[in-house]
Amino acid sequence: SESGEDVFSNKGFTRVTVVKDGIPITIYNTHTQSGDATGTRQEQFAELGASVSAFRVANPTHAILVMGDFNDTPASAPLQPL
Repeated sequence: SESGEDVFSNKGFTRVTVVKDGIPITIYNTHTQSGDATGTRQEQFAELGASVSAFRVANPTHAILVMGDFNDTPASAPLQPL
């Protein structure tokens, strides 16, 4: 069950690029909507997937790490854009 103000939060993602030993690593972090919000999570993952894809095209040599609290299982439909 959803409770508290967290249920009303506008959740998205952040992106940061760090350089370790001369290697650029771009990190995406997200905390998607929880509970019975499959449609909302699907939209969030579609937006995240589009950002990752566009970044990959513009920066093909960067390592990319996508992490966070997905509030879903790896095989779920909302995660497929990733």
